[in-house]
Amino acid sequence: RTSLDGEVTIVDGGIQKWAAPETGIYTIKVYGGATNGYGSGGYMKGEIYLDKGQEIYVRVGQPGTWGGGEQEGGWPNGGKSIGDSTGKGGGAGSSSIVPNEKTFSEAVLVAGGAGGPAGCTTNNGGDGGADQGADGTTNYPTDATGGRGGDQSSGGLSGNNHDGYGSYSPGEDGSFNQGGDASGGANHCGTGGGGGGWYGGGAGSSKEHGAGLGASGGGGSGDVDTSSVIN
Repeated sequence: RTSLDGEVTIVDGGIQKWAAPETGIYTIKVYGGATNGYGSGGYMKGEIYLDKGQEIYVRVGQPGTWGGGEQEGGWPNGGKSIGDSTGKGGGAGSSSIVPNEKTFSEAVLVAGGAGGPAGCTTNNGGDGGADQGADGTTNYPTDATGGRGGDQSSGGLSGNNHDGYGSYSPGEDGSFNQGGDASGGANHCGTGGGGGGWYGGGAGSSKEHGAGLGASGGGGSGDVDTSSVIN
């Protein structure tokens, strides 16, 4: 829901465009994508000076899909999940504000998306962040590892690359503007994808197919361009 009905234009790829009706300072709040009640998106707020008619481009992060097999990460940059059971999902996408149709690297505000949940008991994904995303979780820390959260300068490591517990489903690290995809064998209870962000979270990992050994993805980080955001 929005108070800007009729004033927002949808452009290519689901990006929303809005033009400032008057010159002034605008308060903008950005919420990263969540993952179906099993991980929260980050939150960023800032004041931005806009001239009348100046356009901003908005990407609203979406939750990943949920179920067995390979599941997609949420638009625009959540990581994929894999698994046999229904208790896991892709990482959520980040949300961002970009002025004048510039690229994501020139975003003035970014809020990280949550990591994808996983495991037969549905371990929560790491929350999306402002400065840093939270780590993913598991109930079996000697056999599976949650992906690490992204930070201001690097993507979160996959569970396997963090501690080596996950050679069967190692997962991928997060990277700039992308949550890590789950990879390798389809663990019985699933490994979650990383949340999207300024730097995305890493995917969860598992060392074998066995029941119960899933792990969730890490959350993505947010960012603020201090040269453009007033407060």
